[in-house]
Amino acid sequence: MRKILSLLAVVLVMVSASHAQVTSSSITGSVKGEDNKSLEGASVVAVHQPSGTRYTTTSTRAGAFTILNVRVGGPYSVTVTYQGYKTYQEQDVFAPLGNTANVDVQLVNEAKSLENIVVKGTANPIMN
Repeated sequence: MRKILSLLAVVLVMVSASHAQVTSSSITGSVKGEDNKSLEGASVVAVHQPSGTRYTTTSTRAGAFTILNVRVGGPYSVTVTYQGYKTYQEQDVFAPLGNTANVDVQLVNEAKSLENIVVKGTANPIMN
């Protein structure tokens, strides 16, 4: 009888340990340009709308980003910025309990070219 009770106690401990509670979520995604190339160093900000909690990260060399341990639910507003590209914003992103919300972004080039550049210089008699 003792062996059975001991075995039952061990089984109950193992079962309860295997059902550890998850209380957070995460937001992942990728950032690419119009040419479908990954953009390293893009700034990613996720804001939990009900509480105003802000989470920030930057994209990796492969253009990927991960924001771990965010509040469960949402909605989140996710904003991605990168120099020379238009700012991207996605609303109503939801991070389900124990799962990952995915936000893949393709930024649009906003680089501007100058039509004419005029460089003027004058000689300085003091400097040779």
